[in-house]
Amino acid sequence: MIGQNVLYERIRGQIARNKFPRFSILIGEKGSGKKTLADEISKMLNYTIVFVNPSVENIRLVIEDSYKLIDPIIYVIADCDNMSSAAANALLKVTEEPPQQAYFILTCE
Repeated sequence: MIGQNVLYERIRGQIARNKFPRFSILIGEKGSGKKTLADEISKMLNYTIVFVNPSVENIRLVIEDSYKLIDPIIYVIADCDNMSSAAANALLKVTEEPPQQAYFILTCE
């Protein structure tokens, strides 16, 4: 993570204190390393990472599956700034009662 030492250490500290949020938004230009950072977070947490297309069907499937999980997982939903209103509304529902075995990382420009 070249040039992101402060951010990297801040995230590492949150994880060490068990304070890393269940929902995170990574913002940056295309190619700025948002997915790389999400991958690093999954390694720090030792969770499996799954990249999700932000279609409403995929979001609904991910939410349904996230409550059934036994193994911990991180869902990375890329390009959320292009998400439809229906997909965004579906995602809002899971923020009220987040599943215990899942983290959600959203990326946008």
